Amino acid sequence: MLKRCYGFVRDGRWHLVTGYKVGDLTTEWVGQAQFDPQLIGYVEGAPPVPSENLVDGIGEHAGASSVEFTEAEEVLQSLSSSKTQSTDVAFNLSFGLETEADTMTITAPLGIGTAIPLAEGQLKLAATTSLEFSNTWSSDTQVSQGTNTTRKTRLALTGHPEDPTKLVNPAIGRRYVPANTGMALVQSQTADVFALRLAHTGALIAYRMLPNPDIPLDWNIIHFPINPRYTKQGTLDGAVGFDERGKVTDPDYPTATAYGEYSYFKPRDAYALKRRITRDQQRLQAYYQSISTETGHQSTNDPAEAQARTVLRGMGMDVAPRDDSRSGGPNATAAGFSHRDLVNTYVWTAQGGFFAETTEATDAVTETTTGSYSFNGMYGGSMDLSFGAFGLGWGIHLDASGGGGFSTTRAKGREASRSFGLDVQCAPSGDLQRRDADGKEVYDAKGRAVLVPGKVDAYRFLTFYLGETSANFDDFYRKVVDPI
Repeated sequence: MLKRCYGFVRDGRWHLVTGYKVGDLTTEWVGQAQFDPQLIGYVEGAPPVPSENLVDGIGEHAGASSVEFTEAEEVLQSLSSSKTQSTDVAFNLSFGLETEADTMTITAPLGIGTAIPLAEGQLKLAATTSLEFSNTWSSDTQVSQGTNTTRKTRLALTGHPEDPTKLVNPAIGRRYVPANTGMALVQSQTADVFALRLAHTGALIAYRMLPNPDIPLDWNIIHFPINPRYTKQGTLDGAVGFDERGKVTDPDYPTATAYGEYSYFKPRDAYALKRRITRDQQRLQAYYQSISTETGHQSTNDPAEAQARTVLRGMGMDVAPRDDSRSGGPNATAAGFSHRDLVNTYVWTAQGGFFAETTEATDAVTETTTGSYSFNGMYGGSMDLSFGAFGLGWGIHLDASGGGGFSTTRAKGREASRSFGLDVQCAPSGDLQRRDADGKEVYDAKGRAVLVPGKVDAYRFLTFYLGETSANFDDFYRKVVDPI
């Protein structure tokens, strides 16, 4: 219930009048709201467009430009097992034949003599044969499961028609004024919002927010106003077309008639950032080219592995030395990826031309752990048989062996890849023709369209993706967000 209390001071004493009941209260669930947002990333508005071109068809210019950041992560985990069994049998058989022959001469002049060998000879013949038999069978089993997670962050141009009583440049007419807002991607908590109302009148007394314990930390979007002195959507270089007196400047850039850096026109900063990103890409390429695959000089710490870790650290991964223990495996997990910056170049023309030079990045990490076990057994025997018959010596030799074995190999693998890139759409109005007070097109004496001075017929812009750094976090609060 709602009660009212009165207090007043009389003769130096404080008096309270309590217990006055206003009415019973009812609780009404209004909805949900986010609180405690943690900044994950932000987009500094949609790609720039010149508002001096967004004159005719005012309600048709919403979404004239947009930017989309896509990040895709794919993880594939696999298990495999292979078994191999074998049986081997071998026989070796040899058959031999042997004979000897002697020729003697006898000398006996007195009837008694001696025998002297005149010639001796020996003949051996052998035949061998070998039989081998082998039988092998194997089985392989592989199971894999993968997930593909894609995150897309998109921001399109929004705005409103210009106040007809406060036209910045009456010479070009009423414009579609783009909203100078950005988008912050956050992870935040969720609270239920309740309204306390008087039961008899329904009058709103207060709102109450209670954290919802059933909803964990999750994604949300917060739109924020961009500091107009940093960049202002709708003016490329601080100007909003021309009139009969010359350049018409935006109210936030009154000095834009002199050369300088206004709104998006910051060529020094833009190309310095582009050069830095290009150098980082070249440095990463040099890391890969410097990797040596020479294995002639091995040591306890493999130099090729050490250089590979250097490359991964250069990509932003924290890679520990390899762990060869049976329960461990490589410490470099497939969850680590590089943090690289991207820069794209775009050119738009009023004649319908559009050029885009874009870069997409892909990282991949693969882990494989393999274990194997094998067993082999052999057995055998031999037999020799020799005898004499028919004046010849006979011999047979037999070797027999058999055996078998089996081996088992198990492997566990994890492949992870991440790709990210920017997709920019930019299509402001390319109609540069002048129109009279009745909205009819104006032509010259030769029937050619008369163009409006000051409308933009071509411009080039760069779009940057910058990875996670503390400097970007500081810039968000110090430069990007409108301080007012």
